[in-house]
Amino acid sequence: MTDTQTSFVHLTDLHIGTGSGNGATADGEDAARLRAVLDAVRATPRAPAFIAISGDLADRGDEDSYRRLAECLEGIDPPIVMTLGNHDARVPFRAVFSNRFDGLEGDDPQLPVCQDLLAGGLHVIAIDTLVPGRIGGAIGPEALGFLDAALARHEAHPKVLVMHHPPQRRRAERDQWDSLTARSTAALAERVRRHKVAAILCGHVHMDQAAMWNGALLVTNTGLQNTIDLTRADMLHVVEGAGYAWCAWRDGGAEALFAAIRPERKSLRRISWERLAGA
Repeated sequence: MTDTQTSFVHLTDLHIGTGSGNGATADGEDAARLRAVLDAVRATPRAPAFIAISGDLADRGDEDSYRRLAECLEGIDPPIVMTLGNHDARVPFRAVFSNRFDGLEGDDPQLPVCQDLLAGGLHVIAIDTLVPGRIGGAIGPEALGFLDAALARHEAHPKVLVMHHPPQRRRAERDQWDSLTARSTAALAERVRRHKVAAILCGHVHMDQAAMWNGALLVTNTGLQNTIDLTRADMLHVVEGAGYAWCAWRDGGAEALFAAIRPERKSLRRISWERLAGA
């Protein structure tokens, strides 16, 4: 039987440029952590078809941080798909990356940063959900128009959507800080139901999570800065933690495996595949 698996990597919430400002990351550790993850990806026997980075690329949305990010991404072979989060800023991002990750044409530097490409038999569509001045996100009219046009292309290929803010998964009386607005969520749901969407890759919430949403696998992961203590319901408790996700599409379904990189894991035992095969 032919193995038709398509693997891809999901990174999020890099927060390059954090430094020691919020006590979460030592100066320079943010970029070093990203480089370590990219080195680990390069060392795997089966290269991913693409790498998706779902926003909060920089912590303060400044040009220097985007330049550091560009240096980290130099020499990466798999195609990279990126979009922006609430910590990002479109004008400084475009000043560094020009039109490399830009699918919308126009003279306005504040246009959303959107992109789509074919990779490994999948149609990857990145949508900018940044709303300047807000923690929560939305899919504005320009980004929604881009999404509609992209969904109409390559209809035979399963879609993978990449965006920073996840859709709302529970009813809310008002828009939430941790998701898209209710209106954007409804607009996205209607489109996901009409198209062959395999997965939706998001960030923002700093936690590992996989759930079915309107027939697509909705994935968020911890990201590379910090994570959330899920045992505390009385507050938002931010704790040490970092990770990313290895995802795959095969046999008509999507899956996600989460790789934790911080705190460092103590090695307890190593067993060769040959020994396991003979067991």
